[in-house]
Amino acid sequence: MTYILQRIKSYSTRTLLIAFAVLLLVLNIGRFAINYYSDKKIEVTSKFDLLEKYRSAANTLPALKKRVEVLEKQQKENDTYFFAGKSGEEASSSMQLKLQENISSSGLVLETLRPSFKKESSEEKNIGEVQIKIRLSGSIDGFGRFISSIYESDKLFQIESFTLKPFKGSGLKIFLDLKGYYKIS
Repeated sequence: MTYILQRIKSYSTRTLLIAFAVLLLVLNIGRFAINYYSDKKIEVTSKFDLLEKYRSAANTLPALKKRVEVLEKQQKENDTYFFAGKSGEEASSSMQLKLQENISSSGLVLETLRPSFKKESSEEKNIGEVQIKIRLSGSIDGFGRFISSIYESDKLFQIESFTLKPFKGSGLKIFLDLKGYYKIS
């Protein structure tokens, strides 16, 4: 330790300050170099991670294309269950014709058939529903055939409620609330 102190005293203060400044400069340059290297290493690592994500996404692309094909096929199959029309009124008309056909084939007598539309809040929706109230008369067997024809139909109807009231002996008055679904094409 004394040797170091003697060597320091042999130099002038100015020389020591310059040497100390140079030492600090070298240390700062070294620190900047290490920080620069560290930043570049982090940047390369993040780019490598991003590249791995892109590779994994590219590897899943064929599976996604296959899934899209399956979903498009399912959508086409599901679209066959909806009535189609350029407007809700046109679809409602085809629903009424289908119901009248089912009613007449089941042996019931149609008294009234009243469709009513729900107001859609969004113009972007292309699937809608029509509330249909039906009043019929006939027998319980005819009603069973009508319900059977509704559920065997290739179009989607939802029976919300029905009421059966006896009328003139073995006859019935039948009140039905149905929903029919349509797709605007």
